[in-house]
Amino acid sequence: MMIYDFAVGQTNPETFPAEALKRSARRAIDVESAEMNRYPGAKGHLGLRELMAPRESEREGVSVNPKDMARMNGSMQAVTSAGQALMSAPGDLVITESDTYSGTIAAYKGIGLGRVGVPVDADGMHMDLLEAT
Repeated sequence: MMIYDFAVGQTNPETFPAEALKRSARRAIDVESAEMNRYPGAKGHLGLRELMAPRESEREGVSVNPKDMARMNGSMQAVTSAGQALMSAPGDLVITESDTYSGTIAAYKGIGLGRVGVPVDADGMHMDLLEAT
């Protein structure tokens, strides 16, 4: 029986494309070695954002400008950055689904945000409870 651990965001070593990653890394070093020796700026490597913008535009159905994108080290950096950007004062509340990733809860708590959970069902968050919440 195959067991999938969803507690942490890590890949399955049996399906990880290690050889393809090695080839890509070698190619990236050949092409981007000068850029790899510079800080990419606050938003991340522009070339990568330019490659990702069309994919995100198609996937999300909206126009995505690479200059408006920011690359993150992981989802928790994005969650924390969004919370910090939208928080006007410590103690502000953020509304999440009642069952929310523990890392998100810890990130919000760490920057001083409070959290209120809204119940969910098979269709997602109960939007009819949102205003009262």
